[in-house]
Amino acid sequence: MSRFFGGRTRPWLVLGPACGAVGFLMGVLLHDSTWVLWGFFIGAFAFLCDPMFWGTVNSYWSGIARPEVTGTLNGASAAMQVAVGWVITDQSGKWIDTSVSGRGQLDTIWIVGAILFAVAIIPVLLSKEVRVHQAVAVTSSRR
Repeated sequence: MSRFFGGRTRPWLVLGPACGAVGFLMGVLLHDSTWVLWGFFIGAFAFLCDPMFWGTVNSYWSGIARPEVTGTLNGASAAMQVAVGWVITDQSGKWIDTSVSGRGQLDTIWIVGAILFAVAIIPVLLSKEVRVHQAVAVTSSRR
């Protein structure tokens, strides 16, 4: 992580949700395309959010809080993600547009998802920047 963006965490934390937003919006724009292309954007591209965001958030927590609280912060943010995800999943059945045929019925779901990914970027932009430095392993020679 220290090689890219000079060890800064904010670009990674923004890039993850941005990939999700772009993937979901492309799913809306490409709903008349082949299943492979549509699935690529909805699935593979949108799911880049997880390693970029969650893979960086632990480094971010360790940069703003004591080590013994980083697990609690990570757990709280994961719990919030699950809670909000449950509510969104519960509500998403109402967003299916039965007046349209095919994958176009799901456009509202993907638009809401893209908006949520985009909104997730706001707190990151308002947060403190944290730099992560690469640790160098120290070896000792025994005789």
